Amino acid sequence: MGWDWLASVRVYLPSLPSYKEYDPFPAYKKKIAWASQRRGLAFLHEGNYDRALEAYDDAIQYQPDLAEAFSNRGCVFIEKAEYDRAIQDCNRAIGIKPDLARALCNRGTAYLGKGDCERAIQDHDQAIRLKPDLAIAFNNRGSVFLLKRDLERAVQDYDRAIELQPDLAMAFRDRGIVAFCDHRFPQAKKDCAEAVRLDPKDSHNLIWLYLANARDGQPDKTQLEGQLTTLDLAKWPGPAIEFLLGSSTREALLAASHDENLYKEREQRCAAHFFIGQCELLKGDLLQAASSFRKVIASGATNCLEYVAAEAELQDLNNGRQ
Repeated sequence: MGWDWLASVRVYLPSLPSYKEYDPFPAYKKKIAWASQRRGLAFLHEGNYDRALEAYDDAIQYQPDLAEAFSNRGCVFIEKAEYDRAIQDCNRAIGIKPDLARALCNRGTAYLGKGDCERAIQDHDQAIRLKPDLAIAFNNRGSVFLLKRDLERAVQDYDRAIELQPDLAMAFRDRGIVAFCDHRFPQAKKDCAEAVRLDPKDSHNLIWLYLANARDGQPDKTQLEGQLTTLDLAKWPGPAIEFLLGSSTREALLAASHDENLYKEREQRCAAHFFIGQCELLKGDLLQAASSFRKVIASGATNCLEYVAAEAELQDLNNGRQ
């Protein structure tokens, strides 16, 4: 938590009214709140979620009606797969500021994390109505459509997100995943390569580019290896990169997917089995690959793009397309 200047002053002036009774500098506290809000956003972008939470807690302490702080704290909880807490924070933000499109977008993403596609679409639709140029809302709604197997509408939303924000790396990656599911590997390579160019520190971008290249007959590990010094391999999906490079076993990958948060473990276990299945496909071991993809489905992580991709792989295996 941040420094409580009022408590410090009270050491010398014990008769000073409490924080709730007296607020001598509301404008100053508002300034501190917004500075904490910006600090939280910087930590969020760095992936330092604990520091981000501390900053947003500070912001809310100094300005309890700062809707943006609740909304962005909800983003942190989404990254930590604490979806119920994310929804609570977004509800607070929307209650304070009903037209805050990002709060609706964040709540929709949290609902998606819980597997509620319909409520996710409703929130993203409302966010887009309020802010038609909010690229992330189109991107995230595209992911909902992808999870609903509506690939055409998913691509339309990814295209719109890229049109609005040409440097949105995840929109290129997710559109590449649509192409990957459809076995259009050259297009998947193109989109995932652009995602890596825009954000080479995102391990997910690197993994999907490697897989797209490998499935297109070019299993080049040099790009993954070249980024090792910039990645935290101890942090998920770092263990998946080690596995794909051959420096770790499937047992180690599955062990690394464990997490105390049940949502997070389900998602990571889903991805781990998918990556194992991809390696088995590349080796030509179709029976083992099918077994791994069935384990993806058994994970129940219907909010994960790897889940949809595994379904597509199983369908292709059954139809003899591999």
